[in-house]
Amino acid sequence: MASFDTGWQNRTGWYLNVPYAMRVSGNVYRIDPWTIRVEGTAQLQQTSNTYGYEQINTEIGSLLGRAMHKPRTTSYTTGYRGATWNRNFGGNFNVGTNAGYFGATFHGASTTTGGATVGSEQYLDFGASYPTGATVPTGLRVSNVRTTDNTVTATVSLNSWGEGATGSRYRELQVGTANNTNNQYFQAQGGGALSGDITVSSSSNKRGTISLTPNTRYYIGLYASNGSLNTGSQFPNVTAVTLATATISVTRVKPTSVIFSVNATTGYRTPTTKI
Repeated sequence: MASFDTGWQNRTGWYLNVPYAMRVSGNVYRIDPWTIRVEGTAQLQQTSNTYGYEQINTEIGSLLGRAMHKPRTTSYTTGYRGATWNRNFGGNFNVGTNAGYFGATFHGASTTTGGATVGSEQYLDFGASYPTGATVPTGLRVSNVRTTDNTVTATVSLNSWGEGATGSRYRELQVGTANNTNNQYFQAQGGGALSGDITVSSSSNKRGTISLTPNTRYYIGLYASNGSLNTGSQFPNVTAVTLATATISVTRVKPTSVIFSVNATTGYRTPTTKI
């Protein structure tokens, strides 16, 4: 949370030259990774003993619509030095996840009962910095890659989920035909754990045209989201080769020999057979 307070700032130019000071104070704080809330009070204070006929209307853009701040009286009155009038305000703003500065202007003028301005408009700028709402997960990496003939399992880890993490956190293992997202199976693991095994199979989510077959090289991709921001797909130049399979069957039995049929999957590794 950040606070702002302009202190009392004297302004001249009100109707009948009655002097007033203006002040704005309040807070700016995050209510979620994308949104800030601004709350505060705008004040007018009479700095002389003469209280005139005018009313004063003020506004702060979308925070405080134009309306009467100090009421009009029907006659001069003395003894009002230090009298203070307040208008509270509050509003939410979608500013994204980056840190930044919120600024606005409190302004107003003396007006007639019909709302026409008399005198000149008076202005007071104010604002405060607001903090970062979210950062991306850090330290995304893969280790301990294992395969079967039609699955790829790996440990996907993070150093941290980053700031602004929500309940929608997950790590993802991607298995594709190249270092891109064109043809991939991908499998997510939700929850708050920073590390864990994820298995991709032919029943995992799929994009493009791909199948998991034995003795085939695939490229590993990684992805993580903390519910607010994500890492995007990353490719750590790690490959996985699914296991080859083979079949052996007896095709003929002779009195002095047995004939076998041996078939091994072809693909990334050159198969060899021996009995």
